[in-house]
Amino acid sequence: MIELGVVLAIVVGYLRGGSLSRLDTIRIRFDYLIIIALFIQVGLVFFGASLPMPAVSNFALLLATYALLIFASFINGKENNFLLLIAIGATLNFVVIALNGGMPVSAKSAAFIGEDLSAFKKSFLTDYKHVILTAKTRLPFLADIIPIPKPYPLPSLISAGDVFITIGAFLYLQNCMVYRGKRRSTVNGSFRQ
Repeated sequence: MIELGVVLAIVVGYLRGGSLSRLDTIRIRFDYLIIIALFIQVGLVFFGASLPMPAVSNFALLLATYALLIFASFINGKENNFLLLIAIGATLNFVVIALNGGMPVSAKSAAFIGEDLSAFKKSFLTDYKHVILTAKTRLPFLADIIPIPKPYPLPSLISAGDVFITIGAFLYLQNCMVYRGKRRSTVNGSFRQ
Protein backbone atom coordinates (compact mmCIF):
# COMPACT_ATOMS: atom_id res chain seq x y z
CA MET A 1 0.00 0.00 0.00
CA ILE A 2 2.85 2.37 0.79
CA GLU A 3 4.27 1.79 -2.67
CA LEU A 4 0.90 2.88 -4.12
CA GLY A 5 1.12 6.10 -2.12
CA VAL A 6 4.58 6.77 -3.56
CA VAL A 7 3.48 6.10 -7.14
CA LEU A 8 0.37 8.27 -6.77
CA ALA A 9 2.48 11.03 -5.22
CA ILE A 10 4.74 11.06 -8.28
CA VAL A 11 1.77 11.11 -10.66
CA VAL A 12 0.01 13.92 -8.77
CA GLY A 13 3.29 15.78 -8.44
CA TYR A 14 3.72 15.75 -12.22
CA LEU A 15 0.09 16.74 -12.78
CA ARG A 16 0.70 19.73 -10.51
CA GLY A 17 3.66 20.74 -12.67
CA GLY A 18 6.30 19.24 -10.38
CA SER A 19 9.48 17.37 -11.16
CA LEU A 20 11.39 14.51 -9.56
CA SER A 21 14.56 16.57 -9.91
CA ARG A 22 13.29 18.80 -7.09
CA LEU A 23 13.64 15.85 -4.72
CA ASP A 24 17.42 16.38 -4.92
CA THR A 25 17.05 19.36 -2.61
CA ILE A 26 15.45 17.34 0.21
CA ARG A 27 17.55 17.10 3.34
CA ILE A 28 16.38 14.71 6.03
CA ARG A 29 17.94 14.69 9.47
CA PHE A 30 19.18 11.32 10.66
CA ASP A 31 18.52 9.81 7.23
CA TYR A 32 21.14 7.16 7.96
CA LEU A 33 19.01 5.88 10.87
CA ILE A 34 16.08 5.40 8.51
CA ILE A 35 18.26 3.53 6.01
CA ILE A 36 19.77 1.29 8.71
CA ALA A 37 16.35 0.54 10.23
CA LEU A 38 14.78 -0.38 6.88
CA PHE A 39 17.80 -2.48 5.91
CA ILE A 40 17.56 -4.46 9.16
CA GLN A 41 13.79 -4.92 8.78
CA VAL A 42 14.21 -6.33 5.27
CA GLY A 43 16.97 -8.60 6.54
CA LEU A 44 14.77 -9.92 9.33
CA VAL A 45 11.93 -10.66 6.92
CA PHE A 46 14.09 -12.60 4.46
CA PHE A 47 16.83 -14.05 6.68
CA GLY A 48 15.47 -13.93 10.22
CA ALA A 49 14.85 -17.67 10.43
CA SER A 50 18.43 -18.50 9.44
CA LEU A 51 20.13 -16.00 11.76
CA PRO A 52 22.04 -17.60 14.65
CA MET A 53 19.99 -15.67 17.21
CA PRO A 54 17.02 -16.61 19.40
CA ALA A 55 13.63 -15.38 18.27
CA VAL A 56 13.44 -12.94 21.18
CA SER A 57 16.62 -11.25 19.93
CA ASN A 58 15.16 -10.88 16.44
CA PHE A 59 12.02 -9.37 17.93
CA ALA A 60 14.02 -6.97 20.09
CA LEU A 61 15.97 -5.95 16.99
CA LEU A 62 12.70 -5.35 15.14
CA LEU A 63 11.46 -3.09 17.94
CA ALA A 64 14.77 -1.22 17.90
CA THR A 65 14.35 -0.51 14.17
CA TYR A 66 10.90 0.93 14.83
CA ALA A 67 12.34 3.11 17.59
CA LEU A 68 14.91 4.48 15.11
CA LEU A 69 12.22 5.16 12.50
CA ILE A 70 9.96 6.86 15.03
CA PHE A 71 12.78 9.01 16.36
CA ALA A 72 13.90 10.16 12.90
CA SER A 73 10.32 10.72 11.74
CA PHE A 74 9.36 12.85 14.75
CA ILE A 75 12.55 14.93 14.52
CA ASN A 76 11.81 15.68 10.87
CA GLY A 77 8.09 15.96 11.56
CA LYS A 78 8.76 19.08 13.62
CA GLU A 79 9.61 20.78 10.33
CA ASN A 80 6.95 19.18 8.17
CA ASN A 81 3.47 18.02 9.18
CA PHE A 82 3.37 15.42 6.42
CA LEU A 83 6.37 13.66 7.95
CA LEU A 84 4.60 13.85 11.29
CA LEU A 85 1.87 11.64 9.80
CA ILE A 86 4.55 9.06 8.99
CA ALA A 87 5.83 9.30 12.57
CA ILE A 88 2.33 8.76 13.95
CA GLY A 89 1.82 5.74 11.70
CA ALA A 90 5.14 4.20 12.71
CA THR A 91 4.27 4.76 16.37
CA LEU A 92 0.88 3.04 16.00
CA ASN A 93 2.57 0.05 14.37
CA PHE A 94 5.26 -0.04 17.05
CA VAL A 95 2.71 -0.07 19.87
CA VAL A 96 0.62 -2.93 18.50
CA ILE A 97 3.73 -4.95 17.61
CA ALA A 98 5.28 -4.43 21.04
CA LEU A 99 2.09 -5.41 22.88
CA ASN A 100 1.50 -8.58 20.86
CA GLY A 101 4.97 -9.93 20.10
CA GLY A 102 4.52 -9.02 16.44
CA MET A 103 2.07 -7.33 14.10
CA PRO A 104 -1.23 -9.23 14.42
CA VAL A 105 -2.65 -10.27 11.07
CA SER A 106 -6.29 -11.18 10.53
CA ALA A 107 -6.82 -14.62 8.97
CA LYS A 108 -10.33 -13.54 7.94
CA SER A 109 -8.98 -10.53 6.07
CA ALA A 110 -6.25 -12.70 4.55
CA ALA A 111 -8.89 -15.07 3.19
CA PHE A 112 -10.76 -12.09 1.76
CA ILE A 113 -7.77 -11.14 -0.41
CA GLY A 114 -7.36 -14.74 -1.59
CA GLU A 115 -4.61 -16.03 0.70
CA ASP A 116 -4.34 -19.80 1.15
CA LEU A 117 -5.00 -20.07 4.89
CA SER A 118 -2.89 -23.18 5.49
CA ALA A 119 0.13 -21.58 3.83
CA PHE A 120 -0.73 -18.33 5.56
CA LYS A 121 -0.60 -19.92 9.03
CA LYS A 122 2.54 -21.90 8.20
CA SER A 123 4.37 -18.72 7.23
CA PHE A 124 4.21 -17.50 10.83
CA LEU A 125 6.62 -20.24 11.94
CA THR A 126 9.56 -18.26 10.51
CA ASP A 127 8.12 -14.74 10.57
CA TYR A 128 9.50 -12.49 13.31
CA LYS A 129 7.33 -9.52 12.47
CA HIS A 130 3.81 -10.96 12.31
CA VAL A 131 1.52 -13.06 14.50
CA ILE A 132 -1.97 -14.35 13.93
CA LEU A 133 -4.74 -12.13 15.31
CA THR A 134 -6.73 -13.92 18.02
CA ALA A 135 -9.32 -13.08 20.67
CA LYS A 136 -6.42 -12.27 23.03
CA THR A 137 -4.85 -9.73 20.70
CA ARG A 138 -4.34 -6.33 22.28
CA LEU A 139 -5.49 -3.26 20.31
CA PRO A 140 -6.75 -5.38 17.40
CA PHE A 141 -8.03 -2.27 15.61
CA LEU A 142 -4.36 -1.32 15.01
CA ALA A 143 -3.52 -4.72 13.50
CA ASP A 144 -3.21 -5.71 9.84
CA ILE A 145 -6.95 -6.02 9.34
CA ILE A 146 -7.61 -3.74 6.37
CA PRO A 147 -7.71 -5.78 3.15
CA ILE A 148 -6.43 -4.37 -0.12
CA PRO A 149 -7.84 -6.92 -2.60
CA LYS A 150 -7.58 -7.28 -6.36
CA PRO A 151 -7.62 -5.56 -8.79
CA TYR A 152 -4.77 -3.97 -6.82
CA PRO A 153 -1.73 -5.79 -8.27
CA LEU A 154 -0.25 -6.58 -4.85
CA PRO A 155 -3.17 -7.72 -2.65
CA SER A 156 -2.23 -7.25 0.97
CA LEU A 157 -3.36 -6.41 4.47
CA ILE A 158 -2.51 -3.10 6.07
CA SER A 159 -2.91 -1.48 9.45
CA ALA A 160 -4.17 1.91 10.59
CA GLY A 161 -0.51 2.86 11.04
CA ASP A 162 0.20 1.94 7.43
CA VAL A 163 -2.63 4.25 6.35
CA PHE A 164 -1.02 7.18 8.18
CA ILE A 165 2.39 6.32 6.70
CA THR A 166 0.98 6.07 3.17
CA ILE A 167 -0.93 9.36 3.39
CA GLY A 168 2.09 11.10 4.88
CA ALA A 169 4.42 9.79 2.17
CA PHE A 170 1.94 10.76 -0.54
CA LEU A 171 1.51 14.33 0.68
CA TYR A 172 5.18 14.85 1.43
CA LEU A 173 6.58 13.56 -1.88
CA GLN A 174 4.20 15.34 -4.22
CA ASN A 175 4.55 18.59 -2.28
CA CYS A 176 8.35 18.37 -2.56
CA MET A 177 8.01 17.79 -6.30
CA VAL A 178 6.05 21.01 -6.87
CA TYR A 179 8.14 23.33 -4.69
CA ARG A 180 9.50 26.22 -6.78
CA GLY A 181 11.25 28.43 -4.21
CA LYS A 182 14.92 29.28 -4.34
CA ARG A 183 16.07 27.02 -1.54
CA ARG A 184 14.99 25.18 1.55
CA SER A 185 15.77 26.79 4.86
CA THR A 186 14.97 23.79 7.01
CA VAL A 187 15.11 20.05 6.74
CA ASN A 188 11.85 19.22 5.07
CA GLY A 189 9.18 21.46 3.76
CA SER A 190 9.73 24.85 5.39
CA PHE A 191 11.01 27.10 2.67
CA ARG A 192 12.73 30.43 2.35
CA GLN A 193 12.58 32.53 -0.80
